[in-house]
Amino acid sequence: MALSGSARTLEVGKLLLLLCAVSIVTRVAFLGAGFTNVDEGAHWVGAREFIQGGRLYVDFADNKPPLVYAYYAIADALFGRGLFGVRLFAASVTFPAIALCAAAFFDFDRRGRAAAIAFLVASAALLPSDAHAINGEHILLVPLAIAAALTRTEAATTRPGRMLLVGILIGVAALAKQPAALCGAAFAWSVICANGSRARRRLLSLSMLGLGFALPLMAWVALFARQGTLEAFVYWAFRYNLLHMSNPMTFGDRLFQLLKMGSVLIPSVGTLAVAWAWTERTKGMHDDPHRRRLILGLVITTLLPAFLGWRLFGHYFVPLLFALSLGAGPFFADFRPLSRKVAAGVLVVACLAFTIAGRIVHDPLRNLTDVNDPRYEQIAKAMPSNCGVSRPLFVWGYAPQLYVQSGHRPASRFVVPIDTITGHIVGNDTFVRGALDTSDRIVAEHWDQLMSDLERSRPEWVVDTAPADLNHWGRYPLLNFHRLHAFVRSGYREQGNVGGAILYRRTDCPRATTR
Repeated sequence: MALSGSARTLEVGKLLLLLCAVSIVTRVAFLGAGFTNVDEGAHWVGAREFIQGGRLYVDFADNKPPLVYAYYAIADALFGRGLFGVRLFAASVTFPAIALCAAAFFDFDRRGRAAAIAFLVASAALLPSDAHAINGEHILLVPLAIAAALTRTEAATTRPGRMLLVGILIGVAALAKQPAALCGAAFAWSVICANGSRARRRLLSLSMLGLGFALPLMAWVALFARQGTLEAFVYWAFRYNLLHMSNPMTFGDRLFQLLKMGSVLIPSVGTLAVAWAWTERTKGMHDDPHRRRLILGLVITTLLPAFLGWRLFGHYFVPLLFALSLGAGPFFADFRPLSRKVAAGVLVVACLAFTIAGRIVHDPLRNLTDVNDPRYEQIAKAMPSNCGVSRPLFVWGYAPQLYVQSGHRPASRFVVPIDTITGHIVGNDTFVRGALDTSDRIVAEHWDQLMSDLERSRPEWVVDTAPADLNHWGRYPLLNFHRLHAFVRSGYREQGNVGGAILYRRTDCPRATTR
């Protein structure tokens, strides 16, 4: 018996409350936790610059698209309280919204509810740095999930107005993480394969999809052009990413990276992949070719970008988890067979195991991970601002969390001085072993920009994390970078040593007590 409009709305409302509860329960252990990866610090600094009127990619430079910083800024406006607000926003709004779209993909029936819950549990069954640190992959899933829900029927793909909206959503997703643009191919494929529509109408729908995709990008291009920062936006958000994706390593290290990172993905990605394969084998979607085609397209277009650069971080696979959850929904919908219960149990146990182990590993008192090293907080507390007016901070190191914890604004756009400043590469064991020369990645123009920033802002504090070897920064002693070393020597005095890191303060500022 079909539900009336009000009854259906009530059922959807109840489902949304359930999804909110599941999302919060699976993420509550890390709502108030400290940093779980370095990217969180960089995202938060970028958002703070955005809020305070700074220009992205000029006053703050990193390779993430603008919606990452906008998302953190929105979370701050709604919930405040730093990372707690970001994670609470994600757990109570973002993840339930994504899951609700998964349910809508199957018209909120048992398959849809199963897909929604499977996604929430599986996306929390990852390392904390991937599950609870909000990255571009989590943000892009909001527009991508809405697009999937809007095209759940074949008829929807032949409506030009609908496909214009879908194109806009994919364009928005790409502004959260660039590889999301590839997902447009999954929707285009669904349009091309649609039966019962004329070629002319399919061509019009494809044109609207492309136009819609271009509109958000054109809007941001116009905004950056008006600010005079378009060149910087194009470089950092697009050209620099080509350098970032260039991540040379030996075959042995690639194989080790696959085994190391792949092993932590088995409980979530592996379980959902098996459930999806079982669904395909048994035609568990009642042989709906359109939904099966769209899911396959999304699986392919979310899987391929995860291998770019071969870093294989777990959060790269979160969009794939959404696509696999759609495929696994029909599998979990019929919960009577033992195989379904076993698969669900694997996801739940994995979620619990990663949560418990993650809380232990990321406990600052245990000092098991660099990002939670208690020395960061000690350094931040040792840098008061009582030099007449509040002046910014410059951190020589891979530690953007120091800007967040100290409350100081960055003195330079290079909050994360890697790749083009030092040649430092993230996620590369060959480089970590010292078996890779990366000097060709250093950009002389960026050194000019760095020194210009510092000369202009005249930071109150300079922190050299190299002596402490925080986050492997020991290979970059300040003495080896003559321009920066001369700048520090000419206007700063050593204030003290905190946890091995050397703190320098402007000579015209009074001394502060460090511990």
